[in-house]
Amino acid sequence: IDHFTDNCPRLRLCKCHFKPRHTRRKCRNKICWNCTADDHSHEDCPEPVLLHGTREKETLGYVFGKGTVHFKAKDGSMIQGHACFQLQDVFTNHFKTQNNVFIGMNVYDILEAFFRRVGDKNSVVAGAIDV
Repeated sequence: IDHFTDNCPRLRLCKCHFKPRHTRRKCRNKICWNCTADDHSHEDCPEPVLLHGTREKETLGYVFGKGTVHFKAKDGSMIQGHACFQLQDVFTNHFKTQNNVFIGMNVYDILEAFFRRVGDKNSVVAGAIDV
């Protein structure tokens, strides 16, 4: 959801007691490193694997699921997000002109990942500002 493959939390060194040192992805511990529950391993974790900065966004109202992001407003209403695999179609259909300017954080990384799937960089974006 919130990271690219080369920045995946599963690739970080695990802090459990099992030897030899290993990545989180290869951990055999029955305590989940993702949510710290002791009734399942990380492979069976129902929670999405998120970077620390994204976990902090949960305090702002973001609700992360496996493959989805929603927003819970202060009044309790839920703004539904799209599943990650649907975003490519939504994105392409919404931005059919070249008059689109993107402003935000990590815009270039997000657009790069999008264009790897779509292929045609000239059909969507006129400009981007990364703040």
